[in-house]
Amino acid sequence: MYQAKDGAIELRGDTARETLWATQAEIAAIFGVNPQAVTKHIKHIYAEGELEGGATCSKLEQVRTEGSRAVKRTLDVYNLDMMIAVGTASTPWSGPNSASGPPVPSEST
Repeated sequence: MYQAKDGAIELRGDTARETLWATQAEIAAIFGVNPQAVTKHIKHIYAEGELEGGATCSKLEQVRTEGSRAVKRTLDVYNLDMMIAVGTASTPWSGPNSASGPPVPSEST
């Protein structure tokens, strides 16, 4: 993930699979929630059978320098389908009527 100077968030693109990939932390940043909420939503999405793990999750090896040594970690990354599902679950208007979008404020009379 890269955040441009103007604040825009850019994600890893996968043109072969026609999708984007993001870690749980990146998904949390996109939707302005904590990573634990994303973890909870992903577990629920899989438990409900809304999406399948093999189709929506991949592994990414990340190498970071910690002190004077390079440390390799394997991270789960999730595709655009999962990002959309998590985004739907983490918005205040999610639920059975989410297809209608966010609530419309009532007008004062």
